[in-house]
Amino acid sequence: MLSDDPYVLAYSGKVFEFDRASPLMDQQLLEKTRAAMHEEQTKRPRWDATYGVQWLWDYYCERHREKYGESFVCNVSPDWDR
Repeated sequence: MLSDDPYVLAYSGKVFEFDRASPLMDQQLLEKTRAAMHEEQTKRPRWDATYGVQWLWDYYCERHREKYGESFVCNVSPDWDR
């Protein structure tokens, strides 16, 4: 199932539109995230998954931590956009 909801819930508890944070993301990592979602969705979909921006957000934030050794600031700081 593909979700049309543009909002994500960050680890910090903040809810905001995905498009507000996406320009701050590592674009190469974001493209790999989109490809991973597409692959899972088409080849091995999970019955409990809702594919959309929240899936992208959660997956991206995990990969960001793996690549950079720290959390993506938009995920952990409730004040990142002030």
